[in-house]
Amino acid sequence: IQRAAGQYDITATIDPGGKQVTILGTPDSDGDGRPETVVQGDGTASVFSITGGETGDLVLSHLVVDGGGGNYGGGIYISGSSPTLQHCFITNGEAIYGAGIYCRNGSPVLEHCVIESNTADWTYDSARGAGMYCWGGNPVLSHCIFRGNRTGAELGYGGGMYTAFSSSPTLDHCTFEDNYARYKGGGLSVSGGTPVLTNCTFSGNESSWQGGGMYNAGSSSTLVDCMFTNNTTQEEGGGVFNSGDGSPTFTRCTFSGNQSIFRGGGIYNDNTWSSSTTLDDCTFHANFSIKGGGLYTELCDPVIIDCRFTENTANNGGGIY
Repeated sequence: IQRAAGQYDITATIDPGGKQVTILGTPDSDGDGRPETVVQGDGTASVFSITGGETGDLVLSHLVVDGGGGNYGGGIYISGSSPTLQHCFITNGEAIYGAGIYCRNGSPVLEHCVIESNTADWTYDSARGAGMYCWGGNPVLSHCIFRGNRTGAELGYGGGMYTAFSSSPTLDHCTFEDNYARYKGGGLSVSGGTPVLTNCTFSGNESSWQGGGMYNAGSSSTLVDCMFTNNTTQEEGGGVFNSGDGSPTFTRCTFSGNQSIFRGGGIYNDNTWSSSTTLDDCTFHANFSIKGGGLYTELCDPVIIDCRFTENTANNGGGIY
């Protein structure tokens, strides 16, 4: 289904109904990467609802999905399906869970997508995953950008992305920048599962409590060649906060210019249930906190192999506390 350039205002959620089709918009013509075809929601419901068991043969390509709403999946709601999204912008959605994309028990593939300026909020309790929320399933994301998403509820998790309930996404060359969570995980919040991140960048993300760049709870995440720069939090783990019974591994990762007010400018480890963190060939440079400018460890013994700590500052334990 080919759609010409222009804005298409919808009055009802678009549901493919199990059909394996390609909905193709018009690619960018002025060099900013943003497609010329805009599917405009009315702020009250999901723009797309993909719940009919669709596979990767359902393709959304070169579309701007803007202004969705509702409780789950403002832009795109996915359940039990695994569509393919290519060169799409998911923007300005508002929902409690997954304001940009909500995915439950599905494994969508996202390639060269931008998930931007979505807001997850709820006055009375928690909201999660302003950019994307994953419950179960194993999404695959390549060369995607999460930018300027905000989880603003009092107990908000995952400004850019939130994964839970054994969801184990694979992310390659993805960027999390300038996302915010009022509680934990400014860029990414992971609860359980075994996510794999390769060549990903976390920059300028912020949380008010823990994990400015990434909050990692009970997960055996694997991160290879990832960068955490200039992420901040008001409490612990400016770059990354690790906790729970998982065993995250960081290989050739760089932590630079991250800041936490209290503990662990680069990384905070609080693995209280017999778990451990492995740091292999990592660099910690110019991070700051009151305690543990580069790395703060409590109630666990991380494995540290050939790591470098330079110009980290703290009142106690500039490099490691």
